[in-house]
Amino acid sequence: MRRTPAAEIGEASFKLGIGVETLQEYRYAAKMSGIENETLTKGIQKLGINASEAVKGNKQMAKSFRALGVPLKDTKGKMRSTEAVLNDTFTALAQIKDPLRRNALAFRLFGKSGVDLVKMLSEGSGGLRNMREEARRLGIILSDRATKAADAFGDNLDSLLLRFEGLKLFLGVQLLPVLNEVIEATTKWFDTNAGLVRQSITEWVGAFAKALRDFMNPASERRLRTSTRRPAFALAFGQPGEASPAIASNGDALLTADNVAGILRVSKATLARWRPRLRQEKAVSCRVETVERFVTSRERMKTRGE
Repeated sequence: MRRTPAAEIGEASFKLGIGVETLQEYRYAAKMSGIENETLTKGIQKLGINASEAVKGNKQMAKSFRALGVPLKDTKGKMRSTEAVLNDTFTALAQIKDPLRRNALAFRLFGKSGVDLVKMLSEGSGGLRNMREEARRLGIILSDRATKAADAFGDNLDSLLLRFEGLKLFLGVQLLPVLNEVIEATTKWFDTNAGLVRQSITEWVGAFAKALRDFMNPASERRLRTSTRRPAFALAFGQPGEASPAIASNGDALLTADNVAGILRVSKATLARWRPRLRQEKAVSCRVETVERFVTSRERMKTRGE
């Protein structure tokens, strides 16, 4: 079950037998006194149990409550609420000046939590009352109506999620036969083609490893081919101040008149006479390999001499 903080407060209030707002006030006072919520909860639970035992005839417990002057029954002879007994017990403990006696009675009535709970009485019953009032002034006290609404929201949300869970299970059951067929077919195919799959993977890994080793080896043909391309590209496309040509999706270089003039180291006028086509088109497509070969060929030297 998903519980919101508000719903948790409502549930704790119901279990302890004290009001929602009162519980929050005491929690705030406990926090300001360095006491954990769990310690407060256990102490209140123990107090309620001991009060019930006293009413049922436990003389030792009845004596402890009488020593504090805390009545356990109302005028009609019915047992008082845990909240009423809790309030009177704290008020009575605050009036005891002897800390040893106060701690002994707190331990007897609240159990092990009693010694910690008396920290809320460091400034007497007035200090405890002030902390409870401060919690209200801060606006952190939820009403009983709000906690009930939060509890209802949590229940409705759980109900909706359970329906989704049921739908998911139903869908899974419907799909299981189909999924089983797919898994079985895949398994059979893999068993039949396991050798081919392993061979393909082995070949791919081998090719990748060879390419990687070639790139790592300065003397390899791949590295040498890459090294010879670099100067050509630098000469063709990397001149400072010149516009670099665009590269088409098929790997061709789209060369403008400026690009070609830069590659050939000639004037635009010479280029225009040599390649009239460039005057009519904005760019011509030329494979990069062709540009590389031309840059390093004798033709380039002849064109320079024009």
